[in-house]
Amino acid sequence: MASLRMVALLPAFNEAGGIGAAIEALLTQTRPVDLVVVIPNGCSDDTAAIAQRYAAAHDQVVVFELPRLENKKAEALNRAWAEYARDGDVVIAQDADSRLAPDAFERWEAEFLADQARTHRERRHGALAGSSAKFSMPGKGMLASLQRSEFSNAVDRSLLRGWTPVSTGAGTAYDGAALRALVGELGTEGPWPYGTPTEDYRLTLLLR
Repeated sequence: MASLRMVALLPAFNEAGGIGAAIEALLTQTRPVDLVVVIPNGCSDDTAAIAQRYAAAHDQVVVFELPRLENKKAEALNRAWAEYARDGDVVIAQDADSRLAPDAFERWEAEFLADQARTHRERRHGALAGSSAKFSMPGKGMLASLQRSEFSNAVDRSLLRGWTPVSTGAGTAYDGAALRALVGELGTEGPWPYGTPTEDYRLTLLLR
């Protein structure tokens, strides 16, 4: 079976309390990740130092530390993409406070390979440009319950439609060729757009 080069981008702003768990979830995937790029940007806590300890122990982890950027998360993702992930077959963008299921990479790789094997006629909505993870909210209380309900309803609607209105920043795998094509068309430094507080939503619209 063919394999794809899968690169994970993990932007982080003052995530010392959770960055270790996020990295460990990436390192313990049933389908090993090819590269994890941790992107501390403008952190005033120990996020970068914690990430550096993982990089020292694991060859597939690199830390791309940046100052606080004008365009914040989107710019951090674009700079890391240009430096480390431009040639990736699948690029995963994940929030530093998210944890992927252990078989996420295995399922994503199978999904992209299956889509590549389909003919244009067999596809419902054209080639697969991205696949968003099903996500939930841990914890107890009314707010967590409401968020779980909202997330569940959004995922269910997406599965019924066959497409999603937003490839969530919590965890989405993007087709590398689609990202490169988008950057080539727009003439930008990377695929994530600036000037919007919801770069993941805007990127979804651009890819569609």
